[in-house]
Amino acid sequence: MKIPERYGKNKPRNTSGKRKKPPEKRTTI
Repeated sequence: MKIPERYGKNKPRNTSGKRKKPPEKRTTI
């Protein structure tokens, strides 16, 4: 899973990880 530099610059790596996780898990926390 390689993220293009263009995408990385637009959004931080942390955001990528959060988006990958399902929304249900986020609501549980």
